[in-house]
Amino acid sequence: MSRQLTTTTNTTVLPPKNLRLLLSMLTYRRPHGSTAEQLFCDKFIRPTGAEQDPFGNWHLWLPQPDGSPSPILWSSHTDTVHQSPGKQTVSWNPYGLAYLHPSSASNCLGADNTAGVWLMLSMAHRRVPGHYIWHRAEECGGLGSKWLSGKGQAYLANAKCAIAFDRRGTGSIITHQMFRTCSDSFAQSLAATIGLGHIPDPTGIFTDTANYTDHIGECTNISIGTQHEHQASETLNTTYLLALRNALCKANFSNLSYSRQPGDPDDDRGDYWAGWQTCGNSIGNGYGTSWPQLRYKSLDDLVWQRPTMVADFLEHQGFTQEELEQWEDSIYNSSKG
Repeated sequence: MSRQLTTTTNTTVLPPKNLRLLLSMLTYRRPHGSTAEQLFCDKFIRPTGAEQDPFGNWHLWLPQPDGSPSPILWSSHTDTVHQSPGKQTVSWNPYGLAYLHPSSASNCLGADNTAGVWLMLSMAHRRVPGHYIWHRAEECGGLGSKWLSGKGQAYLANAKCAIAFDRRGTGSIITHQMFRTCSDSFAQSLAATIGLGHIPDPTGIFTDTANYTDHIGECTNISIGTQHEHQASETLNTTYLLALRNALCKANFSNLSYSRQPGDPDDDRGDYWAGWQTCGNSIGNGYGTSWPQLRYKSLDDLVWQRPTMVADFLEHQGFTQEELEQWEDSIYNSSKG
């Protein structure tokens, strides 16, 4: 049995010092608009010197060494899908996994997207050039990025790519968020720049960068080490996350390949449903991720084998658990009649 570390109790097994800030951040349950979210932002983001736009998104601009604006927009979001605000107890084990302590009465860990927020804070601390946006209200339908793509377009000036840190697993650089948002050549050049074995992945659903495709050519999303996000069983692979942080802080992004242009047609719907077939068998990057080669016989079979993926799809289409339960009740009641 592995030993656990609880961030609120004493134990002989302590996480590395460079993870203690992350574990502290994970103790905040912060639905959009909650006091907990505001306290979180005031404590962790405001001290960077970031500014808020009229919607409430946080912005920080770090120039390139020659003083010119960076063409890269870095993206994460400050809200979580917690059902109620407050604090929770987080555990960590020597194998590098962070997860909810069994005593926590919480519906999820919230590494989606605390890991992305922490990663961007770490990069900003090391002065990695870029326009940093910590978005508000991503879990409500990307409202913060939707505002920027409409009334706040001036904030998107100079960006040639928008890179989110909001993807499960350890091997993906997303090329499609239901439709193509990023060219394969850009994804491959970004993977080579990072150097951790990522591969282009066409099975994305949605994160904030999907709202920028009419204004920014290359819009993608990178794995941050989460699994089972939006659930109490959610985990975060901190070993991978630290490796990603180190790689990003050392990388030279001057050789990225820009192919997709802002506003390019989105008729390429990609391989969201078939992506787990096309990504190949047992492809991984050494951090515990492999993409199995699955063949679905029917929609029922797909739902049975990929329930989390289907739940994500429904959620990002605007369906809530309550609505689906009401629909289920209506079917049951009609069958009784």
